[in-house]
Amino acid sequence: MAFCAREGIVVPPAFDRSKGSDRLALVDMTSEPPTLVSRSTYLESRLIAFLDRAENANRRFRILDFKRGCELQRSGEKKLVRGAAFDFKADGELSSLVTP
Repeated sequence: MAFCAREGIVVPPAFDRSKGSDRLALVDMTSEPPTLVSRSTYLESRLIAFLDRAENANRRFRILDFKRGCELQRSGEKKLVRGAAFDFKADGELSSLVTP
């Protein structure tokens, strides 16, 4: 999680330990320092259901898509749209060995 280290985001010890991480992750921006939510998902519907829980009403989250390297923004109640891009690779990490 090179991105989290660069951004000062705490990765909890139990972060997706049971199954590995999926492409969508949440950062709790109301915690100090910002902290990655313990579970990731590949389903937008699960992420939106988590955001809609009553206990999350007063919290701010950053939605990250680590597959596409972009933030996601909520558009309406049940839709996420692509936001700003970010560099999620570690220094020196290759994204592809094939050049277009």
